[in-house]
Amino acid sequence: LQLLVVDDQGNPEVGVREARRLVLQEKVDFLFGIDSSSVALAVAPLTDEYKIPLVVTHAATPTLTEQCRPYVFRTSNNARMDAWAAAALAATLPVKRWANIGPDYEFGRVSWQDFIARLRQLRPDVEVVSEQWPRFGSTDYASFITALMRARPEGVFSTLWAGDMVIFARQAKA
Repeated sequence: LQLLVVDDQGNPEVGVREARRLVLQEKVDFLFGIDSSSVALAVAPLTDEYKIPLVVTHAATPTLTEQCRPYVFRTSNNARMDAWAAAALAATLPVKRWANIGPDYEFGRVSWQDFIARLRQLRPDVEVVSEQWPRFGSTDYASFITALMRARPEGVFSTLWAGDMVIFARQAKA
């Protein structure tokens, strides 16, 4: 087994280019990995074209699963599963006014959409008071934090992660 590692830089165009290169030039037997939902969605059609398996280890968009591509496999839960679990817990809380702060791309938007839709099924009395969408890799969350505070939510749903979450939490604490 030989492992070839490439960096798609979180960019769908780079991901497709690198996947094609791996299949056509390196003659790999399968593709494995992909962290970004947008990259996974862009690469997935290649599996049909080249009849090559893609094992997705992290990209969480449920859209990838819903496409039902015969060569695409997922080894972890998708974002809908996480959002619905969070909604089930949130429904038990005495919280009606909800806000969101999530990354402005597929994962963040789908997660919030699934969370709030499921929460409204479980608790029709909930109200959305703010939706904040910083771009992935933001370094200044001041305007987003101010908007959240002005909305006065009782609960905040967030899918910020990694460095984004660390920066946000440090700035929000202040």
